[in-house]
Amino acid sequence: MRSLVVLLCGLASTSWAEAPSAFSASAGVGFLNRSFTWSGDNALTPASQPFAGAITVDTAWFPGAHVTQGPGSWFGIFGQGDFGVGLSSRLAYSQAVFAQTATRLRFGAVARFPASERFAVLVHLGYARQGFITSSNAVSGSATRPNAPDVLLEGPRGGVGARIGLGKSVQLDLLTGFQWATGLGELGTATWFPSSTAFGVDVGLGLSFGLVEHVRLRLSGDWQRTFFTLGGSPKWTADSAAEQYISGAVTLQWAM
Repeated sequence: MRSLVVLLCGLASTSWAEAPSAFSASAGVGFLNRSFTWSGDNALTPASQPFAGAITVDTAWFPGAHVTQGPGSWFGIFGQGDFGVGLSSRLAYSQAVFAQTATRLRFGAVARFPASERFAVLVHLGYARQGFITSSNAVSGSATRPNAPDVLLEGPRGGVGARIGLGKSVQLDLLTGFQWATGLGELGTATWFPSSTAFGVDVGLGLSFGLVEHVRLRLSGDWQRTFFTLGGSPKWTADSAAEQYISGAVTLQWAM
């Protein structure tokens, strides 16, 4: 117990080379790549979305940081959104092209615990919603929609990470996440796999550089994989599936 008290006192007195921001907001452009594979049923259509454009926005607010750099500045809220742009895919056995939409939303509470002058531990807990939807009709060519359901993952998400100061104006962020899906969209309906369950893991990396006062350039990348246990279907024989996302972005961030 005494060692814990000493540690907390040390954290409370820690100073940063660059004071943590109370509020930040960023926007930019990037890319995403998505694949979906089935196990145990060759009649179901796997998906492989080529790299496509995306728009990304995010914000974070630590209210206490407006008035203190102590423990009151450690706790805040965050939100993030990624939106695919111009997504489409062509069936391997025809010239038919289907339009697609991809979205990812994450928000919740976040805490940053400074462990040294240039290192902080990050803990987050919130909600995530990620969807990938294919149009019912081909936008070019003539073909029926492939045997692949729309997927809409939503549920609680939490994880840990770290923020490392590499200099007066350079920061490195590493964040991991785990999501338990309580909703699967069309994939979880009676037509497809009503008893299916899923969980996902993700790893994100960000590197930001101070340009001028309050403005930073941020480079980020994210890998996410979701594992599905399908649990039986009235029509299909697949027993498991996996979805993978790879994304990256270049954003301008305003922080104060």
